[in-house]
Amino acid sequence: MANILSAKVHDLHTKNSG
Repeated sequence: MANILSAKVHDLHTKNSG
């Protein structure tokens, strides 16, 4: 479960960065 949350956060950060 935590893995999915981590992935979502990472995706958000990448989207915000790019």
